[in-house]
Amino acid sequence: MYNAEGLYFFTGKQPRRPRRTRQTSADNVTSPSNRDTLGLLDHFEATEASASTPGLNMEQLKLELQWIMHTHKLLARSEETRKVWELVVLQEALKAPFLMHGILGLSALHLSRLREPESQSRWLSVAISHKNIALSIFSEQLSNIDHSNVKAMMSFAGLVVAFGLGSVLSSGTAEGPSLNSLIEIFHLSRGVQAVANKEIEFLRQSNLAPLFDVTQPEVCFPDHVITAFDRLYELNAQCGQQSVHHNCATYERVLQYL
Repeated sequence: MYNAEGLYFFTGKQPRRPRRTRQTSADNVTSPSNRDTLGLLDHFEATEASASTPGLNMEQLKLELQWIMHTHKLLARSEETRKVWELVVLQEALKAPFLMHGILGLSALHLSRLREPESQSRWLSVAISHKNIALSIFSEQLSNIDHSNVKAMMSFAGLVVAFGLGSVLSSGTAEGPSLNSLIEIFHLSRGVQAVANKEIEFLRQSNLAPLFDVTQPEVCFPDHVITAFDRLYELNAQCGQQSVHHNCATYERVLQYL
């Protein structure tokens, strides 16, 4: 089951053998390749230094492009939720500066993981700066959540969880993968739930509703994975018939869980 905080939990249901189906992940629905997108970002970097048009912040435009092309997909579990993070949340951010800073901060953190080592520290610094600004504004509104701001507040709380997960993997931060880091992620996730619960019925009827759909999404496997599992099932059945091993049923259950 996948909940609104962005964390997967085991459902306890008996796993099913994967169905043969064409892969249709959210990552390849509408976006160009990583190489093409990074090339476009390189173009932004090349023009950023020479841009003299008043009112244009090329760095922020670059981060918005990163969000639209790639970063929002890290929070999606289906095509419906992908559209929410890509468009609905971005539209909310136009009315809520703290959410826009959150989007820019997470995009910068993501970009720091994709760029060359010499530019990673720069993007990490940008990410932390946007996050700190966002948190200062967000905290001021925590005691006054209503219909007018709950969508932005919940969206930002989810971004904070993602930022926490990404930060412990960034070499430029003091934190690292640890039990304390994991506990902090759980605390942040409970914060998302606390924000959402204040206006849960309103959110379930809003354009953020797909985020609250706990239906387990159908998993699609690439053809070569299906072929490999089919071969393992066949080998297991053959070995059982030839008395090579006597745990055919156990091996089949293991393959199902895999």
